[in-house]
Amino acid sequence: VWQTDGTEAGTRKEISFSSAGLFVEDLLFVPDAVGGSTMYITVLDSFRNETRLMRYNLVTDTGTVLRSHTTIKLEAGYGGRLLYTASDTEYGNELWYSDGNPASTAIWMDINPGPAGSEPSGFYVDGTQVLFSAFAPDSGRELWRIDSHSELPGLIDIAPGPADSRPSAVAFAA
Repeated sequence: VWQTDGTEAGTRKEISFSSAGLFVEDLLFVPDAVGGSTMYITVLDSFRNETRLMRYNLVTDTGTVLRSHTTIKLEAGYGGRLLYTASDTEYGNELWYSDGNPASTAIWMDINPGPAGSEPSGFYVDGTQVLFSAFAPDSGRELWRIDSHSELPGLIDIAPGPADSRPSAVAFAA
């Protein structure tokens, strides 16, 4: 991973893995409550066939493994937490979160229980809430919302019943 200010002199390598078979796949900075941010990265280990979620400290050049999954996609920052989707054999592809500590990195909600997963996607954050789409057998692919008033994501069933509304590009109207 490289950092640059747009000039040749201001370009430098920030993260390098010396082990063969390790590849940085994704990174995301998540703002915190005091004006700083936490850097999260995903690292593919091609020998173990797993992807690791890590919190990375650029100052000390150290990383902390938070959790490993088959696949991981960093989605958004919300309320000082990282929201990410991950696949594994127990839950399938579902919504997870982390506050940067291994003990509190966990599945947010198993929307489609079992190994099939809900395939959450299309995340949109407006500061006070997050919208995304996900699949559940009883509702189909529908809009879901996380806000500061609820502990778990809530279903917004646009096409009631198992029919899909297939929400895609999501935005908040002012």
